[in-house]
Amino acid sequence: MTTIVHISDLHFDRIEPGSDDALVEAIAEIDPLLIVASGDFTLAGRKREFEAAARFLDRLSAPIIACPGNHDIPAYNLVQRFLSPQKRYNEFIARNTYTAVRLGDTAILALNSARPWDLSWNWSHGRFSKAQIFAAHADATTKLLVTHHPFCVPADASTFRRIGNADLALETLEARGVDGVLTGHLHRQFRTTALIASGPSHSPLSVLSTGTALSDRRRDEPNGFLALHCRTGIEAVEAYALFDGRFGRVPLRGMDPDDLANTPRSAADAAQPSPY
Repeated sequence: MTTIVHISDLHFDRIEPGSDDALVEAIAEIDPLLIVASGDFTLAGRKREFEAAARFLDRLSAPIIACPGNHDIPAYNLVQRFLSPQKRYNEFIARNTYTAVRLGDTAILALNSARPWDLSWNWSHGRFSKAQIFAAHADATTKLLVTHHPFCVPADASTFRRIGNADLALETLEARGVDGVLTGHLHRQFRTTALIASGPSHSPLSVLSTGTALSDRRRDEPNGFLALHCRTGIEAVEAYALFDGRFGRVPLRGMDPDDLANTPRSAADAAQPSPY
């Protein structure tokens, strides 16, 4: 059994006091083989925030696979935002983390969905390019994709939208046997499925969203993280939340696909040719 802890949206410069110590303690007790960190290590991509995030990651007790989030691109230094958006992330986070890991029969890939700008007033949205779609580790019995931006958004989170190219990416991931997608960004914890049916051999893709592990920007949910147990696929998922200075087990919300905004396309729509 492979145990993986999924954290996200640390947002250093706006962390809940004491939550960092509590998270280090909780992860040590779980003793995972790998930690997944799905972006937004900082609040505004400032150097001091990255330094604090790097010091925190050094305290964790397992290897880390990570991807950046939209908050990890400098918010106020526009020259750096457009000319070298990943410079600080690469210097402080990427050098001590992985983007692809193989643990026995489990393969995990982390992809960058953050972009320095978007064709809207809100630059927080993300998207994939064709070159980023999961293709390796065909022999793995469990395949997990990690990205910051969500493939599924609850209907009551109207200010958010799904990652660009979500439907086509999900169709390709399903066709390549990916078992689950781990995301952040929403500061919400839930599990749902995204079925882009292209034939009887394909099964629903599990979509897991975790909340903010440390930030006081909680959006009406407590600080939390997930623990996944994988053997042949994702066999169990445990949710943890912070109460009275400690992380403890809580029920994980199961999100019905009917409660999602911009629900993935129907099987008939998914049968259309994909450029991926």
